[in-house]
Amino acid sequence: MVYAVAFMRRRSKWQCIIAAVCLSLLFLLTTGCAGESEQEKRSYGQDGYMGLSNSNPNTINRHSTQSYSEDIAFVKQVLEPVEGIKKIQVGFNGSELNVLLTPEKGLSDANRDWIRDKAEQIVQHNLPDYHVHVRID
Repeated sequence: MVYAVAFMRRRSKWQCIIAAVCLSLLFLLTTGCAGESEQEKRSYGQDGYMGLSNSNPNTINRHSTQSYSEDIAFVKQVLEPVEGIKKIQVGFNGSELNVLLTPEKGLSDANRDWIRDKAEQIVQHNLPDYHVHVRID
């Protein structure tokens, strides 16, 4: 800094202004590229849901999968409240999720169809990454 002041004393007014502008630009360029900004440090995870999946990995209806075993447990959990289902079997074939339901005995065909439709709707809503197929045994 002492050299800059001494340099400016021996030069004309315009040369001093140009030198000051150059020093200012150099200072701005070097400090402007120093590391991440505060916004980048506080950015959300790149999951499409503003970091919700990364912050709360066990949140129900998070629209992302962890593993097949967790997805099977999740399918059983969301179908548990549906009355008339005795047994649930789940299988995967790539992006297809196949659910085989064993209904309780004595249900009418209309009730069996309603259970199948309701189960398919619930599972498809909660796991949209899969193509869901539900069958009644």
